[in-house]
Amino acid sequence: MRATELKKMVVLDNRDVEIGKVSDICIDLDKFKVENILVSTGGFFSTKYYILNMEDLAEINNSIQLKCLEEDIDQLSDLELKNSAYESYFFNDLQNIYVVSADAVTVGPVKELCIDLIELTFKIIIESTHGKFSKNDYFMIHQDDISDIREFIILKLKKDEIKQKTKEYDVKKC
Repeated sequence: MRATELKKMVVLDNRDVEIGKVSDICIDLDKFKVENILVSTGGFFSTKYYILNMEDLAEINNSIQLKCLEEDIDQLSDLELKNSAYESYFFNDLQNIYVVSADAVTVGPVKELCIDLIELTFKIIIESTHGKFSKNDYFMIHQDDISDIREFIILKLKKDEIKQKTKEYDVKKC
């Protein structure tokens, strides 16, 4: 499932009462795992946030069904969320960060995550700029392909290896 599809979903508690909508996805870039889901509820001036642990999810179909009630979920204020010392990234923070090859060629920005809902792992989908690497405009990278993450992502792969990667992954299968 794509991260942008997950972000549009409604979250229901175990009584089928709507809690809110997925606002963002908290990811661990060291393990390439989905850590939590951020849910927002309320209006513009009264927005509340909930952090859902993946263990609290019963099922993901057209919506996200929880194993628990709304009262059982940790609620964060907007201020707490902005000042939290999360060591993980949120998908919104990762999206549009540029990716560079090992030989310093700009590859393109991060556009999407391809999430395995069973293993809770993901691959990063990158938009190839200027068609340098593939006739497809997008390709996927895995945790082992990354050398470093700072203001941009540096790959272990050189330009020619990236061309090979575009043949290995079918982005449409995500």
